[in-house]
Amino acid sequence: MHDFTKLFEVHKGMTVKIKVRNQSKNEIGKIVKILSGMDNPNGIEVAIDSGYVGNIIEIINSTEIIKERIFQTESHYSDNKEDFYDPDMRYDSIPKAIQAFANAEGGFLYIGVKDDAPPEEKIVGLDEDRKTLGELSEGKFQDKFRSDIEDVVEKHLRPAQKSVVSLLDFDFPEIDGKIILEITIKSSSEPIFFKYFTRKNNEMVFPIKINDKIKNRKLDEFWYRAGSRKRETATFEEFFQYFKEHFIKT
Repeated sequence: MHDFTKLFEVHKGMTVKIKVRNQSKNEIGKIVKILSGMDNPNGIEVAIDSGYVGNIIEIINSTEIIKERIFQTESHYSDNKEDFYDPDMRYDSIPKAIQAFANAEGGFLYIGVKDDAPPEEKIVGLDEDRKTLGELSEGKFQDKFRSDIEDVVEKHLRPAQKSVVSLLDFDFPEIDGKIILEITIKSSSEPIFFKYFTRKNNEMVFPIKINDKIKNRKLDEFWYRAGSRKRETATFEEFFQYFKEHFIKT
């Protein structure tokens, strides 16, 4: 039997494996709250970012966990994007990926990682995005990068109540000598919609003209994660069915 009481230096943000309370399963996640001391005979009890509570049975090397998510070919819980400041990524692909995870069970979005590339070419880092922002210290670059992503999320993603940014956690891990961005997206308790914009001189303008909305017969988009892909509800009936299954708790 493991001597769980010998776990030490446990802190918020650490990646751990826990034995879930009152369930016969284990879960891996980042600690968001420490609930007991080291004197707990079953191991230190913590809450992790996926919402589970349980006793720590293993401290995980977070770098290895990230690499496992990045290199798996299909995942319900993770997605990779090469960069952010490319207009199609910034104004479409990345906010829709965040929306899809939030409308499902949550997940992880990695920027600085090629999606379809052999393993040795997959991790590219954030050099292209650094070039866009110019000469900045590492700290200022990360602050600006995060702020720009939060700004796009605020403009594009519309919940009924709280800001979508409150569902996001940002980290800049170093993987194989390159710094990437990891965005942890929590599951939303309410549906999140993608707002429509038009592009003018490489900038997004909102709102679009009402005639364009009528012509396209669409006001907003609702994307969610299903398996390893994001999907859109094409009709109101499809959205209502997903809403009943995912957001209405019985």
